[in-house]
Amino acid sequence: MSYLFLALCLLIGALSVNAAEKVEESACSRYLFAYFEGRGDQQEHLRFAISRDAVNWRALNRNNPIVNSSKISQTGGIRDPHIQRGEQGEFLIVATDMNTVRDGWGSNPGIVLMRSWDLITWEHHYIDLPSAWPAFKDAFWVWAPQVIYDKKVGKYMIYFTLQRTGDGRSTLITYYAYANDDFSAFESEPKVLFSAKYGSIDNDIIERNGKYYLFYKGNTKDGNGREIQNGIQMATASKLLGPYTENFRYIDAYANNSTVVEGSSTFKLIGEEKYILMYDLYSAGRYEYQTSTDLRTWTQKPQSFTKDFYPRHGSVIPITLEETERLAKAFPSPDLDSIYVDGWVEPEDTGGQLLVTYSFENGLTDDGGMYSAALKGGAEMAMLADGNHVLRIGGADGYLDLGTRMGKAVLAKMRGNYTISMDICVAAAGNTLSSYCWAWAFANGTDRYVGMVNAAGNGNWYHEIKNGSAEQAFSYAGITTGQWHTLTVVCRGTTTSFYIDGGRRGYGQTTIHPSAIASALTQCWLGRSPFSADAYMRNTMMDNLRLYNKALTAAQVGELYAQRPTTTQLATTGIEGVINPSEGNGEWTIDNGQWTMDNGQWTMDNGQWRMENGEWKMDNGQSSSFNPQSSIFYDLAGRRISSATPGVRIGNGHKQLQRVR
Repeated sequence: MSYLFLALCLLIGALSVNAAEKVEESACSRYLFAYFEGRGDQQEHLRFAISRDAVNWRALNRNNPIVNSSKISQTGGIRDPHIQRGEQGEFLIVATDMNTVRDGWGSNPGIVLMRSWDLITWEHHYIDLPSAWPAFKDAFWVWAPQVIYDKKVGKYMIYFTLQRTGDGRSTLITYYAYANDDFSAFESEPKVLFSAKYGSIDNDIIERNGKYYLFYKGNTKDGNGREIQNGIQMATASKLLGPYTENFRYIDAYANNSTVVEGSSTFKLIGEEKYILMYDLYSAGRYEYQTSTDLRTWTQKPQSFTKDFYPRHGSVIPITLEETERLAKAFPSPDLDSIYVDGWVEPEDTGGQLLVTYSFENGLTDDGGMYSAALKGGAEMAMLADGNHVLRIGGADGYLDLGTRMGKAVLAKMRGNYTISMDICVAAAGNTLSSYCWAWAFANGTDRYVGMVNAAGNGNWYHEIKNGSAEQAFSYAGITTGQWHTLTVVCRGTTTSFYIDGGRRGYGQTTIHPSAIASALTQCWLGRSPFSADAYMRNTMMDNLRLYNKALTAAQVGELYAQRPTTTQLATTGIEGVINPSEGNGEWTIDNGQWTMDNGQWTMDNGQWRMENGEWKMDNGQSSSFNPQSSIFYDLAGRRISSATPGVRIGNGHKQLQRVR
């Protein structure tokens, strides 16, 4: 009797799950991103991430696969996962059955189909197109399938790009077929849905107000059949099965330059008449998006996601809070509370403090006046147009040597939580971002160090700490040249987060702390790597280096970003003059006045500066660092000069005449 009762309970439970009704958009408050990874040993496997706003994402399961491809596919790999919420409350996924890591870009057999009622446990099947349908025995590529519900016939339509050897692989045509009732196979032979003039891949259909919009990766060819342009295009139809009309206009912001994109996916934001078109910049290593309110007119400036993973072609659906909590518990990752817990507030770390700051307003000394640095090679101090002083590294191999006294003393206190932050501006021309280069490095050679690294190509800035073995926190993001950015690394416990401009871009698990390498430091540099093969950071400005032995909150990191420099222009204004030291009374001429020695007091025609009891004063009595005989100044281009150098033009405002103490 007890076994029968248990069986009945299980049957009723299963029926109740499978009989769930479709969840409407109004019940949703979070987003789910299904994707495969573009890096690492396990690239072509299904992964999930969640978000509150569809822009700031956190990977589930520490960015490990949700389902291993070896269990669900014929090839052992999947690409281009497309997720869809079903009409009966189920979830459906279709994906390309392909393992390029193992097999390269040769022929792939077909499509993976998956179904779940809870997002945790998945049924799976695969379709080998040549085997299942003899008419397609010449199928070569079966790519990027997607699924959409056909309201007219009450069935799920699966559509995909097909390339065939029968026509010499000369076309890329979109086919479709309806899935059978248990979502395990096609119920009939595929038919042509869409044949773009020059072919299409990565087709994505979305319906709005009874009209169907098909977005795809297309191209344009010249009269000789040579491709001259490619990018995201759109075709429209009044019926799901078409016919679709191409408009040949490119939507993505990169169609007119050499940056290539693919894998577009479009989804609607919850509670808004606003759509996101996201795409994969597969060569640049980025994932970006544009927005629209009508699916026709799109913003022209692409925007970046905040994420802690490196996605390739994926898709997004809205989910409920309950579904989000279920996923977070089944596939835990650090810091997921910030996504699924309503009213969550990041706890403030009160156990540490700001240890050292270099704002460069004290020249080469830290703001506390304890540690002196030294300019090396092509590095120099510079003044911006607003009077702010920064470190500038020019076109030569220069850097700032912070000195090991500071490094050893400060890093020794970074035994637990810590934060390192700096503002940086890399010039568009003459930079070294195409090579590996380091913004900061606290090191003993290449075996023990902590540093901020630009991976060659400006597609992934990352934090690395090494004490024998190395640990990283990747951002999977680059920075825009010609602008000030704030790069911040925050270690809380064993989770190290990487922020760019106040937004968390990625994280990693780290167990090594800077204190472990403090006593061994021999190199404490800004703009230079401990690896001799790496480039110096040429044509770069830096400001506001800060080191803490506490973990800043996201809000506090945002405050650092708000305090970044506001201009990239060097000082070019102010009254100019010519320094001409002479014998006797030390007379200096300036265009609109003359410095003279009068009874032991330096004066200008307007009497701005004077000597009192051996100290230089301004007329208002404020102490001045200006001494015409021994000071070092900056010229209007921001270069350091000496008062003993005749004929150098300077400004006579006190912001231009900054002495290096």
